[in-house]
Amino acid sequence: MGLDFLDNGSIFEHAITCAEFGKFHYFLLALCGLIYLNCAISVSVVSFVLPSAQCDFSLSSTDKGLLNAIPLLGMLLGAYFWGCLADMHGRKKTLIAALLMDGIFSLVSSVLTFFWPFLFCRFFSGFGLSGYLGICFPYLGEFQPKIYREKVLSWLEMFWTVGIILVPLIAWAIIPMTANYDIGIFRYSSWNIFLTLCSLPSIILALWLTRFPESPKFLLECGEFDEALDCLKRIYTENTGEPGDAYPVRSLIENEVRCSVISIQSKRSLRSVKTVKTSKDLKNLLKEVWYQTKEMFKPPHLKNTVLTCLIQFGLTS
Repeated sequence: MGLDFLDNGSIFEHAITCAEFGKFHYFLLALCGLIYLNCAISVSVVSFVLPSAQCDFSLSSTDKGLLNAIPLLGMLLGAYFWGCLADMHGRKKTLIAALLMDGIFSLVSSVLTFFWPFLFCRFFSGFGLSGYLGICFPYLGEFQPKIYREKVLSWLEMFWTVGIILVPLIAWAIIPMTANYDIGIFRYSSWNIFLTLCSLPSIILALWLTRFPESPKFLLECGEFDEALDCLKRIYTENTGEPGDAYPVRSLIENEVRCSVISIQSKRSLRSVKTVKTSKDLKNLLKEVWYQTKEMFKPPHLKNTVLTCLIQFGLTS
C-alpha cells in the first residue's frame, strides 16, 4: 500500500489532473487533517490520564508501564492487518473500520472501572489507531494531481503538530475538575470525561468519511473502470461546478475510445486483483501479511526498512 502508481502512471496522472484541483481537495485535506490530528491526540491520551487513573485503579509501577505499552503493542500488530486490508478492500472502508474501532473501544474504556477490561479496550483502541494513522496518507495522496501531491501531504503533517498542542490544553481544562459521579462500583471522574471527549472525534470522522468516494487509484487497480470514472467526474464537478458530462476523459480503457487514459490489464491480472479485493478468507489475508513482511527484509527494500526503523526510533525516543 502506498503512493506508487500504476505501470502506466503518466496516463493516470492525466486523468486526475483533468479533474482539476479545488473545493473537493480542500474538504478532503480537512478530513484527513482532522484524522491525523486525532491520531496525535489518541497516541498521547493515556499519558495524561495515567496520574488520575493510578489512584482509581490502584496501579503499581508495573501496571503503569503496561498501560503505557499496551496501546503501542496494539498499534504494532494492527499495522500489519490494516495495510493488507486496505489493499484488499479499499482505503475508504478500511479507514472507516479503523476509526470506528478506535472510537468505540476508547469510548467504552472511558466508563470502565476495572483495570484489566480497561487495558483490553486500550489495546484495541491502539490496534484501530494504527489503521487510520497509516492509511490517511495514501488515501489523501491518491486523489492529488502530481503538481500538488507533495505540497498537500506536507500540509497534512501540520495537523499532527496541532494535535500535540491541543491534547495538553484539553487535559489541562478538564482533568483538574472535581467532577465525580459514584453509583455503587461505578465511578466517573474528570479523567473519564477527558477520555470520552477524546474518543468522539474518531466516530464523527468515520461518519463524515462515508460522504467521500473510494480512491480512484484503488478502483483502477481493481479493474473497476466505470466506478473510477464516476469518482473522477464527481471530483471534477465539485471543483469546477460543471456537470460530470463535461469531464474531458470519456473512458479509462485505452483501446475503447480515443481519449482514454489507462491501458487495460490482462484478464488474468484483473481477475487476480479482484479476487484479492473481494476475498474474506482470513487465511489469504495472513498469507498476504506474511508475504509483504518478507519483502520488507529483502533487497532492495531492506535498506529502506532499516533506515525507516532507525528514523522512527529516533523520533519517538
